[in-house]
Parts: sequence; structure tokens; C-alpha cells
Amino acid sequence: MKELEEFFKKQFELNMANERAKLEAEFKTKGLTTEAIQAEIAKALKPAELEEEKKSALRTQMMEQFEIAAAASKGSGLAEPTATQMIGQLIVSGLKAMEEKKVTNVKSVSKDYIFDVAKRTFPESKALHGMMQKDLTAGLPSAGGFNIPQILLPDYIKFLYANTILDKLGVTRVPMPNGNFSIPRMDATSAVGWVGEDQPTGETDQVFDAVNLRSKKLKAMTAVSNTLLRQNVVGLDAWVSQDLQTVSRIALDAAFLYGAGTQFTPRGLKNIPGIQPIGSTATAFAKETPINMIALLEQANVPMNNVAWIFSPMGKSWILQQAFASGPWAWADEMLRNKTLNGFPFVSSSTVVKDTANAWSDFWVADFSLALWGVSYDLSLELSREGTFVSGGQTISAFDQDLTLIRIIAEHDFSMRQPKAVVYGQYAS
Repeated sequence: MKELEEFFKKQFELNMANERAKLEAEFKTKGLTTEAIQAEIAKALKPAELEEEKKSALRTQMMEQFEIAAAASKGSGLAEPTATQMIGQLIVSGLKAMEEKKVTNVKSVSKDYIFDVAKRTFPESKALHGMMQKDLTAGLPSAGGFNIPQILLPDYIKFLYANTILDKLGVTRVPMPNGNFSIPRMDATSAVGWVGEDQPTGETDQVFDAVNLRSKKLKAMTAVSNTLLRQNVVGLDAWVSQDLQTVSRIALDAAFLYGAGTQFTPRGLKNIPGIQPIGSTATAFAKETPINMIALLEQANVPMNNVAWIFSPMGKSWILQQAFASGPWAWADEMLRNKTLNGFPFVSSSTVVKDTANAWSDFWVADFSLALWGVSYDLSLELSREGTFVSGGQTISAFDQDLTLIRIIAEHDFSMRQPKAVVYGQYAS
């Protein structure tokens, strides 16, 4: 692409040199001085130079878009490009076709050739192929400028997923190659006291416990018609795969906060014995509430290395609305400017439990440097066209029914090194 831009630059310089020579010859016939001739030439060529600067900037912008599209295509995934990335792929297909044909105008390249370049450059982009097959026109980039035709992009409207929080909190991931993990913990320290000169020293003991993680399996599977996969142009397999991955991440968030800790489910923060609860569903969230919650952590000698808040969007709005009697907002300025509350960052997600009807919500603050995220088997996505599955009590063959099975599996567990590093609040508006 850099070579093509150099070609455009040299072509422009050649055109400008020819135009300069013509103007110089023309102005010489008018008896002007050398300085006046150069001034008139500069004035005459200025609009063309400005126009070329705009075109060059636009080409650079499109090149950057291509880099984004190319990076997305070479990633791990199963993800089809977004509409914006497809525009970048469309542009680079035209540019590469021009480069291969050694031309400066895309109209000199056939639509079929551009389509062939697109398939070679982005072989996995089904959405791009389908869109070009139906809607590609000749309005692609050329030496005279970059024009993108108005086309109907084969995109889809995504579900309104909850924001994920685990990846934003800096929770320590602990590998569990054997499916379990155990780490000792001191629950009580030694006791010391003052004694007389000849008095004996009493015995003192520490109390120890252990934090144990046991992997719990998260699993989901979707059966998709192969006919639908072959004929769609929106990358349906990528769409389904993205959905499974997203909802799995949300499920991990929910388990991290609220997991019941049964035989098959992780134990979430709410159900870890020893955390610090505060408030109730009938307690109003007040201006001093954030300060009091942080104070509970400090009073428990929590190291405060990675403290963060978690609340629902509804709870976030209540905090933003807190104001002093004299008028100023209590927390809104800090939250909107610094993305912090009482000096510590926050995340909000609808995964956090709230009761809109009765107007109460959960509020969390914790030192997540003491949180443990046990990973025995990270999110793994698998596809099969030969497997079987049970639906409605019947065993169905994917091969016989011409289906593709898309399955996601993960094995995780959660805990805290020290439960008192978690403050769990419930407050009303």
C-alpha cells in the first residue's frame, strides 16, 4: 500500500511539473519579472496542491481503516468483520487490484477481478464476499479521490448484553491444571501482652485455615442449520459464536458475585463467609455511604492495593444524584471527570442485582488484589458436524440433520484470600 501511495505522489508531482512548465511559458510572454512569474505560478497551483493534500489525507485515513480490517481478519477468531471493517476490506481490495493491474483508476479494473482479490485477501470474510457479490459497484477509490458507494451492508443488530466486569477488575487468575487449588490462610494472629519481671509467659497460637478452589463446569451448545450457514452473508456462525462467548462471560460475572457454591456452581462473593455486609433494602443510600464502606475495608486492615466499586446502572444514578443541602453535587463531578468514587475506580453492570419495583440495589467495594479466579479450563469454543445431542428427550445426529454444533465450555471457581476485603452493601434510593 505504501508503494501505491508513492505512485500517486510521483504521478501528482509529474502532473504539477508539466502544469508549472506551461504556466511559466505563458507568464513569460506577458513580460513579468522572475519573482512575479513564480508568485503567479504558486497562486495558480495552490488550489490543486490543497486538493491533493485532502486526497492524500483521505487515502491515509482509508489505509488506517484497512489496517484495522486486516488485523481483525488475521485474529483468532471466529468474528466476522464489523460494517466499518468491511468498508476497510472493500477499499483495500480495490487498492490491491489497482496495484496488481498497475493502474490509477479503479474503473480500469473489472468487478470480477476486484472480487477475486477480495477472496484471496480475506478468504474467511463471508460477509464481504456476499456483499460484493450482490452490491459492489465501480465507485471504489481512484487516483482522483476515494468515494465509497452507498451500499446495504450485511450487518446484524446485536443483543443488548450486560457489561462484563471480571476483565476490568484485575482479579488474579490462578491456574488449576488438576481442577483444584488450595492456599493456606492465617485467620488469627499471635497474642502478646505485658508481664512482670518474674512472671511466666503464656502460650499463644495462630489460627490457620485454607482457601480451596474446585473447578465448576460452564457449558452451552447451539445447533445451527448448515444450509443457513452456507447461504447467509452475515457470518452467522461468527454471530452465534460471539453470542455464546459473551453470555458465558456474563455468566462468569454473575457467578463471581452471586454463585451459590453448590456442587456444580462456584461460590460468589456474596456467599463467602466472613465478608462485611452493610445496609439493607430499606436503608437509603446517603452522601456518607461511600465513605463508610471504604472505612470498613480500612478498619479491617485491608491492604487497599486494588480497590474498586461495582454497582448497577440504577445504583450509579442514585450516587450521581446525591447533593448537599447547599446545592453542589456530592459525587457527580468526581465520577464524571475521573471515573472514580471516593478516589477508587468503579464499574457498573446490569448483572448487579437490583429491584426496580422496590427501588433498592446492591453495591460492592472490595480489594480485588485479594480475589482469586481459579481457571482449570478457559473458555473454549468447539464446532462439530458429526456429533449428537439431546433435544426434547430425543437424541439427534448433527451429521444426519445437516447441522453444525457450536459448543462452549469453561471450568472456573472463585474465592477471596481474606473475606473482610469485601464490603457488600444493599441500599435504596
